[in-house]
Amino acid sequence: MANLIYPRAPVTIGLTVAGVLLFFGIGAIASLIFAPTSIQTPTSADQSILAALASSVDHDRLFYSLKSAGVQASLSVFFSILIAIPAAITVSRRSTWMFGLGMRGLVLLISLAMVLPSTVAAMGLLAVWGRNGAVASLCGALCGDFSIYGLHGVVLAHMMLNVPLVMRVMIPLLNAVHQSKWRNAALLGFSSWGRFQHIEWPQIRGVIPGLASLIFMLCFTSFALVLMLGGGPKVTTLEVEIYGAVRFDFNLLAAAGLSLIQFGIMALVVAVFAFWGGWHASGDIRTPSNPLPRPDLTATDRIWDIAVLSVVIVLVALPVVMVAIRGMNVEIFTLLTRPQFFDAAWASFSVAMITAVVVTILSLVMAYAKASLSLSHRHRDMPFASLLRVLLDQGVLLYLVIPSVVLGTAAFIVLRGLGDVFGYAFAVVVMANTLLTLPFAYRLLERRLTGILAQHDRLAVQLGIMGISRLKILTLPALRYDLGLVAGLTAALSIGDLGVIALFANADFRTLPWLLYQLSGKYAADEAAALAFVLMIVTVAFFWLGRVLLSRLLGGRYA
Repeated sequence: MANLIYPRAPVTIGLTVAGVLLFFGIGAIASLIFAPTSIQTPTSADQSILAALASSVDHDRLFYSLKSAGVQASLSVFFSILIAIPAAITVSRRSTWMFGLGMRGLVLLISLAMVLPSTVAAMGLLAVWGRNGAVASLCGALCGDFSIYGLHGVVLAHMMLNVPLVMRVMIPLLNAVHQSKWRNAALLGFSSWGRFQHIEWPQIRGVIPGLASLIFMLCFTSFALVLMLGGGPKVTTLEVEIYGAVRFDFNLLAAAGLSLIQFGIMALVVAVFAFWGGWHASGDIRTPSNPLPRPDLTATDRIWDIAVLSVVIVLVALPVVMVAIRGMNVEIFTLLTRPQFFDAAWASFSVAMITAVVVTILSLVMAYAKASLSLSHRHRDMPFASLLRVLLDQGVLLYLVIPSVVLGTAAFIVLRGLGDVFGYAFAVVVMANTLLTLPFAYRLLERRLTGILAQHDRLAVQLGIMGISRLKILTLPALRYDLGLVAGLTAALSIGDLGVIALFANADFRTLPWLLYQLSGKYAADEAAALAFVLMIVTVAFFWLGRVLLSRLLGGRYA
């Protein structure tokens, strides 16, 4: 067979995007090191830049912040995985819950927490565990005074967001277990522990190190939840300290020093993450189909499953329901007449739509480049293919190493020398949200696209179906569901993010999450509850519309 010539342009473009992202990250770190000294001169002429940054940081407060963030992140990882494992096992083996209720609707309700803004999640927890919450009232009657604010409140909030994520990764893996293994387990009389030890645990243990690393990074850099539920300075993270240094103290040297420390810690965690081999999980996170009959299950297993799902419902689903119940009050009409609401809604919609388009295009290009470099028949003529794959993987991890508040601090320092910092707020927020969602979008597409190329790559080249024609005829229709998922997830995460907007919000530019944070701090409880409900509906609508519209636009039928 004659040698086939494969297109190199997408690979070049994808590598260029990854290189730009890495260069952008290096520039952000450089601005944190050098730019503050042009604004605040070190006290001594002989003092180095790094020494000036180090001396500007309150070391006692720094160590306390690191201890507080490390403890709450570790607890969040432990309890999230501890609850998610039995919950995933239960969902994977049951088609109904109590009283014949279907499992599909329950999983869908739990999965809503994956796209909920952190501010809405906090409002939901307050509705359940707050001063007037139903569960908090019960705890107060049994155990005395109970307050959601503090370390336990932050850990609960992180569990609410992370348990569905872990479940959605593990459920497809557990559903992939062949039916014959369960029949053999029933014939051999395996107990629940025996099934877990010999069948279920080997199936899911490979993703636990990667999930633990990812959850630790997300919780260690948590901002909005700690800001709203931390109970003041007692529970804090480095991002909260950076925010305070910029917005309240306007100490850019301290903010830059804390940002560099944050960068160093996250770089170390990412290195450990890479050493563990990354997150090897199924790329399909759709709602699982009904499981096959399980002959090995007993009545004791059913009681255990009901107990596990009841805990998950109280932890994850009940706050979502309470947001809807508390939000449907008369203050929603007052909220909808406020000019500030419409300004914030327009800003949030604009950020979400632009970010969704940019991330979908960038992730597709980078995933195509990674797929081309992963196929042996394509990269055999490309020198340093393995190094180029590393460039793609590391370039897209920019946000995990440089979280939004750190990135926003670097942008604040650089833009301050160019004029009005707040005039660039919209562009900075779009940039930060792009970097926030790009790693997840890239991971969703790159494995799927590698499989598509491997399936019909040689035949398409032989038939001369290349370039735009191949993209329209073969690639996009096959990726319609995945691209719709990427667009919907990106829009949902972008519309609800409270990160860099906390540094750049002003009277002329605010988003719905920032407006919710302001209302929750002004004792406007009913109006804040109404806004949380509206924001939840808008977020879910953007997620659903992104999936449906793009799927149908690309010629597929949404399923």
